[in-house]
Amino acid sequence: MAAISAQYPANKPMKRIIVIDGCFANIIFPSNPAGLPVEAKAVTGGRLVKAASLLARAGRNVTVMGEAGRDPLGDLIMRHLDASGADTSCIDRYSDGNSTPSVLIFPSSEGSRSIVYFKEFSERWDSKWPRTDASDIIVFGGFFPLQQRVRQRLVEFLTNARQRGALTLYMPGFNPALAPAVTRVMPALLENLEMADAVITFTPDIVHLFGESDAARCFRDKISFYSPLMVNIDPANSTLTLFQGPDAVTRQISAECCSPSPLLSAIPVARFATALSCLSIAPSTLGSLNIPTLESIADLTADVSTETSPTITL
Repeated sequence: MAAISAQYPANKPMKRIIVIDGCFANIIFPSNPAGLPVEAKAVTGGRLVKAASLLARAGRNVTVMGEAGRDPLGDLIMRHLDASGADTSCIDRYSDGNSTPSVLIFPSSEGSRSIVYFKEFSERWDSKWPRTDASDIIVFGGFFPLQQRVRQRLVEFLTNARQRGALTLYMPGFNPALAPAVTRVMPALLENLEMADAVITFTPDIVHLFGESDAARCFRDKISFYSPLMVNIDPANSTLTLFQGPDAVTRQISAECCSPSPLLSAIPVARFATALSCLSIAPSTLGSLNIPTLESIADLTADVSTETSPTITL
């Protein structure tokens, strides 16, 4: 299991990181099985739930807002998050006859992945709200906050959290199998961008969502109107680039952090949230960060050691 840790200044209270995501399981089959029976592996799905688990195991103060059915699969996911040290008291355990979703993944030896998604959601997300303060960071994204049954409670919570001074970090990417027609969810996605102080993207996600493979152009034309800060992970080049206004800072990142695996691609999400937390980045200062601060954020997210900033290690 990968781990994320940060050396936090001793005189600073640890900030709370609140992660909003639906809970589901990835059921992964072996590559090119010859026939049945086949042994499959079940793991907790989703980059953000994985990031929450990594952050909690590293000793961060993490609360998960989401949902899981009152069924054996939901119980397994809850036990996984509880074991990591995350606060799961704000996960809505629904019992309306719908089950916890699962994703069947069939990898091939060529690296492609065939995905079958079973959607069994509650009719309405009814998670309770955690306390939020000016020092907190809210991380949300994926497909969960794009669903209409989630929208009202999500918007109310984010509006309240932002009024209290919390910083919001949005990851717009999601598995294309969940919503092949992007235009149907684009209004909700743009509304989420309006509520985001910072954005984290992966190049395959921006190609899927915006038809744009150039991260700089995507930030300039699609993101900067809503959010002043964006970090993009480019798996093809194993690079991380941080954008603010006309400024851009690029770092090499380990190939494993660019993997399509939810566990490994969760690592830069967790690191970016930790970097913003450790450097005490506030919503009011996001649009005017100086180059040294941008370099420190990029270094921490890419796990490049510096003498002046807290370290994040795997």
